[in-house]
Amino acid sequence: MSFFVSLKEPHPYDLEQKINAINNRLTQFAEAIMQLQSNINNQPRRGKSYNSNSYYQGQPVKFQPITEESLASRLGVTPETIRKERESQPAPLFFAWSKRKDTSGIGWEFNEKTGLYHPIT
Repeated sequence: MSFFVSLKEPHPYDLEQKINAINNRLTQFAEAIMQLQSNINNQPRRGKSYNSNSYYQGQPVKFQPITEESLASRLGVTPETIRKERESQPAPLFFAWSKRKDTSGIGWEFNEKTGLYHPIT
């Protein structure tokens, strides 16, 4: 058993694989958080005791921007469908289309600068 640490630099392909794995995991976390947010937002409101709970802040949960793959999963379509719909119609029509497809009724808008889809409630 060797206790020496290799000082050679990692191969770029190895780094790329690790970065891709991290990005995939972050996407999974973002989707899980959005699902939790959706579940929280769709719960029926309880009586006065619910609102007086010290943990309840009374602020709506904010959805975060997501990738094309995450939006496709959320809307139940392929990433190619998302891209086709976004490129074939004006932004307001894409927003309306995505809002109809989203189970939480959230419309989505593409941001060219970030390459992400932003929720508009």
